Amino acid sequence: MMKIETHLHCLGGSVCATCSANDIVNDYKAAGYDGVVLTNHMSPHTVESSYLGLNPKERTDAFFALYDNLKEKGERENFKVFYGIEVRCAPTNTEYMLYGFSREFLYKNADLFTCSQQELFSLASSAGAFMYQTHPFRVGITAGDPKYMHGAEAFNGHFHHMNNNALANDFCEKNGLIKMFGTDYHEKGQPITSCAFVPDNVDDVFALTEYLRSGKAEFKGDEVYYQEQNKKYREMKGRCK
Repeated sequence: MMKIETHLHCLGGSVCATCSANDIVNDYKAAGYDGVVLTNHMSPHTVESSYLGLNPKERTDAFFALYDNLKEKGERENFKVFYGIEVRCAPTNTEYMLYGFSREFLYKNADLFTCSQQELFSLASSAGAFMYQTHPFRVGITAGDPKYMHGAEAFNGHFHHMNNNALANDFCEKNGLIKMFGTDYHEKGQPITSCAFVPDNVDDVFALTEYLRSGKAEFKGDEVYYQEQNKKYREMKGRCK
């Protein structure tokens, strides 16, 4: 089986991310991973920062250029790289991950961030894509309508945030949603808290999506490590005030 990261951002595609392609491959290979899914943001804030002044086609070109660059780096290191996208829906500011869409889909729907949750789900479903809510119980976030998602992150391990993973896990179980896990990696050296195990013969995002939707994927999220790192971060922020 192959060990992969399912939630990750990079410099240039997410204003909150600072890690380069080299950082990503080096950090994850050192941690024993075989691949990652690059899931950069698409939101009004992203358009106004990372993609400032670009038209929809140019934004999409830039989005895939970052993926292609990371993929090329990965190929040189025998390290697999897939793509997804984390979309912030209007007007609720909830965020949803899409996997399994074609490049053509994103060129036709470059302004996904203008969609409501229901509209995004309709578009994703019509394209055969898999859609799940990221960090649904993070402080400041509201869980979306479970009727309009295929799954949700039962574990988000970004140590800067209070993610309330136990509530997210219960939300998935109560509503029959596929449970997803992710580190939500943004920075070189960030604590890596989560992984998924998928078959070695998964070679593209469509095969990956099919496997995830089957519910067969095994995930691991280190809640104890995440909580320890979150506590240290909050204490440090308190000292810096």
